[in-house]
Amino acid sequence: MGLGLMVQRTKESRKPPRFLLPLSFLTALVWLMGVSFRINNTLDFWSSSAGQIVKSICYFAGSTYLIYELGQLMFFFLENQSDTNTEPHGKLSQFYHKHPFWFSFFAIMICWLPHLIIAYPGYICYDAWYQLCMYYEKIGFTTHQPPAHTVFLGLFTKLGLKMGHVNAGVYISIILQTLTAALIMAYSLTLMKKWRSPKWLRIMSFAAMVLVPFYTDYIVLEIKDTFYSVFFLLFVLELICMLEKTDDYFKDFKHILLLAVSVIGTMLARNNGKYVLYPTIIVLLIYFLSAAGKYDKKNFIKPLIRPLLCLLIPVVTANLISSAIIKTYNVEQFGIREAMSLPFQQTARYVSKYGDEVTDEEAEAIRALIEYDALPVIYDPRFADPVKNTFKNDSTTKDFTRYLGVWFKMFLKHPEVYVEATMNQNYYLLYPFVENDGGYDVIYTETVPEGIGGFFTGTVNGDLGISEVEGLQEAKMIIRGLYKSCFSLPVIGMFSHPAPYCIALLFLILFAINKKSWRALLAMFPLLLSAGIVVAAPVIQEHPRYAFPIVYSMSAILAYYLHNNKTADKA
Repeated sequence: MGLGLMVQRTKESRKPPRFLLPLSFLTALVWLMGVSFRINNTLDFWSSSAGQIVKSICYFAGSTYLIYELGQLMFFFLENQSDTNTEPHGKLSQFYHKHPFWFSFFAIMICWLPHLIIAYPGYICYDAWYQLCMYYEKIGFTTHQPPAHTVFLGLFTKLGLKMGHVNAGVYISIILQTLTAALIMAYSLTLMKKWRSPKWLRIMSFAAMVLVPFYTDYIVLEIKDTFYSVFFLLFVLELICMLEKTDDYFKDFKHILLLAVSVIGTMLARNNGKYVLYPTIIVLLIYFLSAAGKYDKKNFIKPLIRPLLCLLIPVVTANLISSAIIKTYNVEQFGIREAMSLPFQQTARYVSKYGDEVTDEEAEAIRALIEYDALPVIYDPRFADPVKNTFKNDSTTKDFTRYLGVWFKMFLKHPEVYVEATMNQNYYLLYPFVENDGGYDVIYTETVPEGIGGFFTGTVNGDLGISEVEGLQEAKMIIRGLYKSCFSLPVIGMFSHPAPYCIALLFLILFAINKKSWRALLAMFPLLLSAGIVVAAPVIQEHPRYAFPIVYSMSAILAYYLHNNKTADKA
């Protein structure tokens, strides 16, 4: 890099990015909402007295300034990174430089091994029990949970029964999940080294993987989100490689295979995987079409054939697998209920707050889809499932259309209610000042309320016999204590909350826009879609797993942003 370019870059890095102040303003507004929602799930705390109004203004101004300064600090820090890679010293360091993938994989597995052993036969949450109940026909098998993952759990419990105890089958599935996560995360660390990421970033990424409960707790938990998040990470990594190599990428069989695995795994592990992949694939094809047109305006379709096939074949394969499972197990389609979580939550808050303004005609339109009369009682501002679970499966398209008309009319009357309902449920995504020390460290076998999914737990486990190992109970208590402490420790605690990752993502998007770094923006596009899906999802507070696609991918995105900066400087 020439001296003139270095001076120019230093001057530019001192300037705050455009639109950083509006972004800081909006984030501070979410923080102020979070303070009030934590107290009584309303925004009344803002203006409960003259003194409180002054406090709210001071808090908002101070938060805006703090976020703005943090954004500037992050921008300056990233813009002034230097290449500090040095020759390796020592046998261990030399082995890492020669074999970064296997070094990272074994280092991760060694650190995860105590968690894997102590968790035997694995932790099982409510959702997994619900899936097992569907698989063993204790309740109807529906697409409420991803059918492929449901069958995955069912087959491994059957394997355990054939082996003599169901615990063995459950544990094999946990080992497979852990190995998959370790392999993909080792691949992430390997690519970060290839991109000549700063040593501090690689060390911090590894430390997060082996210390933060978002990783160590969930790798040993039977839950769809772990597989989904690691396959999502693999897709993001392959997306970055695709943007880097362009034409050469689709000639490399290894990358084509990894891309196929990432797409199929992401789509099968969670039902909403397609809502991330489909828009990303469309944007990617537009990007390739634009790039091909610049270089060959007469024959720009030919370069698109390989990308089109490599992206669409895995999508078709995943859909065929899903369709085969649905047909084989007579799975009932669950309909649109999941996608309506947020509108139903907004309606419930409206009825709870302004029920006396609802006309009989409006009430009937709502009643055709959900239990209108129960809404003021069952509405939980942080959790959409109580309302969503009253959805009537026999409702018609006409009922749905009528409801949407009423939903929009209510929005026009009291738009602030819809904003409150959305933010009360989702402020946790950007508000880092509330600890989430919840986690999983047991096999849930007790009866829990119907609707959560565990009501039939006793029935299905009576047939299966999944059980805790008494000799490991004390060790599990120690691990649980460590997990809880991680949420409150100064540094690790910051990485044990979705908010820092989401705020960092917003900063990086803003930086990339300012630098017109379109490839970096495209790499962040799936994460932005995931954030939107979380907002529309039933819950995030006390269930950070919905944000894991962002959490797991953030290190790679940051590494690629820095790599992209270096590439642009050398151009």
